[in-house]
Order: sequence, then C-alpha cells, then structure tokens
Amino acid sequence: VIALPRNLLVNPPETLDIQGPILLNQAYLFGTKGMGHYEGSGYGAGSLAETVYNSFGLKADQYVVVDFHAFVKFVDAIGGIEVDLPTYVDDRPYGYFPQGKQTLSGDEALYLARIRTKYSDLVRISNQTTVLKAVLNRVKEPGVLIKLPGLYDTMISSVLTDVTPEQVNTMLCLLRKIDSEDVVFYGTPEDLMTNSNFFIPNMSAEMNVYQWGQPFVNWLYESLLEEVK
Repeated sequence: VIALPRNLLVNPPETLDIQGPILLNQAYLFGTKGMGHYEGSGYGAGSLAETVYNSFGLKADQYVVVDFHAFVKFVDAIGGIEVDLPTYVDDRPYGYFPQGKQTLSGDEALYLARIRTKYSDLVRISNQTTVLKAVLNRVKEPGVLIKLPGLYDTMISSVLTDVTPEQVNTMLCLLRKIDSEDVVFYGTPEDLMTNSNFFIPNMSAEMNVYQWGQPFVNWLYESLLEEVK
C-alpha cells in the first residue's frame, strides 16, 4: 500500500480539461461530477487514476471512494479500532491523542487521519497508515469478519466503486487467509521529493508542493513490485 502525497506537483492528462500543472488532489476535484472538466468514467476517481498513470505510468485497476460519513459509520459498526501511537499527536485546542495504545471511535479515527494543521502532509499520511492498519487488524477478528457481508449491504450506497459484488465476496474470502503482516505500507521517503512553493495557474497563487523526478518513480515501482519479484 502506497499513499501518494496530495500536494505532489503533476501535469493533468489530456482527458482532464484544466490548465496545469496541478496538485495531485486537484485531479480528483476537477474530475468530480458537475465540475465540467472530465468526461471519462469514474468521475473524480477516474480522473485521478488517469493523472497517476499520466505522471507515473501506474495503472489503477479499480477504485473505491469512501466519504467521511461512511468511514465514521464503518469504524463505529466494527466496534472502533485500537491504535498504538509511537508519539502523541497534538492538535489542541481541537484534539489531542496521547502516546500509546487507545481505542478510537469513528469520529476520533477520522479526526486523527485528517490532522495536518501543525504537521506536514507526510505526518498526516503516517497517521492515516496507522488508522488503516488498525482497521485491517480489526476486520480480521472472527467476530467482525462474519459481519462484513451485512455491513457491505448497508454501506454500499455511501461508497463509490466499480468493484462488483462478486469481487467483494472474493475479497472477503481472501481476507480470512491474509495475515496483517502480509499487507505492507510504504511511506514516501522525503529525500526523494523537493518541497517548495510553485505557482498553480488554476488557483492564481503559489502553493506549497512536492516536486519529484525519476528516483521517486523508481521507488514507486520498486515498492509495488517488491513482493511480486
């Protein structure tokens, strides 16, 4: 699993009618329904996938988009998640998470995953990775695993995806056989990117971005294909 920083500087594909360069997360924004910049399939997810392919040559097979409400609802439905934070996360006066093990509700998990006021985007990605690992560990518990088919039926209306019900059933069967240690999360090495301010035409403003080169692309391929090799 690789999380791409939202402020990576990229060029939009020809199918996305917006002046570039743009931030990576803008590829999703401008592709959403009603924006009028993208006519491909999948709306924002499709636009983002094409941008990732245009920039890095990595093709997404399918997509799943989960909004904040669905995420909170899902975490609460599985009884919360347990995280073990290596250090405290301080976003006071809005929120604070102490170091060590703690059980989070859906709202708390979402808040931890979104904190970025006092931290860099890479720290936010690290927090999100912690949350995702905790979700994976939780859903593999036998008492939760048997509930997943029913949860899927109640939540599918809150999720945008091109994954079919048959594929979901296959994934649920595979989930029983996958050890948590088999799912590897990679954090983007900061030394493979250059943090700087760059003028973004569609915003008519300078934005803080991550610029990258071939070493970053090489790292993406090496990370994704390591276990396959």
